[in-house]
Amino acid sequence: MGAGGADALGCLSASDPCNGTQTCDEVANECQTQCGVAPDNDGDGRDAISCGGDDCDDGDPLRFPGNLETFDATHDEDCDPATFGDTDVDGDGFV
Repeated sequence: MGAGGADALGCLSASDPCNGTQTCDEVANECQTQCGVAPDNDGDGRDAISCGGDDCDDGDPLRFPGNLETFDATHDEDCDPATFGDTDVDGDGFV
């Protein structure tokens, strides 16, 4: 028995994985920011690298250069692979 809303092949429509002002590049397997529409797509105050800014992930408002790194194994908050998983407990800019 197929899922509700499935087509004849049993497929369901998926939602767009990109934010409203981004386009999906299926060949590169990434969301691309449209600089003329919203160069800071995620609203973190940093423009996307593709728009001349320094935001390494313009789809994640919690990931940008200078953000406080949190000790975790899944998310690089400050866009610096050298500090991935380290934390600046006292907020002085040094681990």
